[in-house]
Amino acid sequence: LGFAYLDLGSNRRVSIVDVPGHERFVKNMLAGATSINLVLFVIAADDGIMPQTIEHLEIINLLGIKHGLIALTKKDLVTDEWLAVVQEDIKNIVTGTSLEHAPVIRVSAVTGEGIGACKTTIQELIAQIQTQSSTRLFRMPIDRSFTISGYGCVVTGPILGGQVSVEDEIEILPVKKIVRVRGIEVTGERVDTAFAGQRTAINLSGVKSTEIRRGYELSVPGYLQPTNIIDASLRLARSAKNPLKNRTRIRFHMNTSEVIGRVILLEKDTLKPGDEALCQVLLEGLVTTEREDRFIIRSYSPAYTIGGGKVLRYNTTRLKRFKEETIETLRILASGNLSDIVEQIYLGRSVSKSERPFSP
Repeated sequence: LGFAYLDLGSNRRVSIVDVPGHERFVKNMLAGATSINLVLFVIAADDGIMPQTIEHLEIINLLGIKHGLIALTKKDLVTDEWLAVVQEDIKNIVTGTSLEHAPVIRVSAVTGEGIGACKTTIQELIAQIQTQSSTRLFRMPIDRSFTISGYGCVVTGPILGGQVSVEDEIEILPVKKIVRVRGIEVTGERVDTAFAGQRTAINLSGVKSTEIRRGYELSVPGYLQPTNIIDASLRLARSAKNPLKNRTRIRFHMNTSEVIGRVILLEKDTLKPGDEALCQVLLEGLVTTEREDRFIIRSYSPAYTIGGGKVLRYNTTRLKRFKEETIETLRILASGNLSDIVEQIYLGRSVSKSERPFSP
């Protein structure tokens, strides 16, 4: 993963995550893609549509990333006729995806053509995006951990909610270790407080960088609970080669974590490409999650993207398949209607702590 920023004037600074394009590094791409609000989808005119182009587009669609633009680069290396062919190919592959209506901008890094248009379009799209709320409790998945001489452990990642300040006590999950914030940087500048939506580097006191790895998270002490059972809605990718069978072993990607697990289909025995179902994911390691976190699943071996979905709640017990009461509860959670969730789940019947849809 690469990291940079773009100043757009009026004190607006955009954090950029540059994810690897090659199909062998899709798992690294996922560690950077799951937290973004806006995608700049780059396709080289001389190469055209590649296998990784299709998979990256599928991932963007499954993650529900609604805002984006397409940069058709290296236009100076091809003829206008070839450029038109590639642009038609792009139109065909984005049809039916979240990038179907994304503007396509022809770009040349040599002549500078299209660079200004890209910046203007980014600025216009950002105005349409509702940023993460700073009123939520602090949460930050970790994508890097390293040591700086004289400072000690530094971790980086995107703040998904809330804010964090110097001298705050925060918790490293899933290991549940309490540490203190020694210093904070946002896009290379030292600050006292960082907010939701910002990429942040945090200098931690009381821990070594070797004790932390990609996939861990920082949060307010006691807010998130590590779990290895997740109730979710799952959509199988249209490009999936085969239907997904119950208890299929998969690679589960959420935020910056990757964990091996199995998918338990609660309503059916198989899930067809393009279809959606309620499921429970049984993981072989611990993760931390909140309701409506997005995730991607990839086949165990060979690894390629087969689907994605949304977390409905974390759980502590395995659910029985084909149980109508359980399925109805999950359907209510999947609807996203907060009043129905409160009325039918909290007010309509008593709910045990393990069944609660929100983090305690």
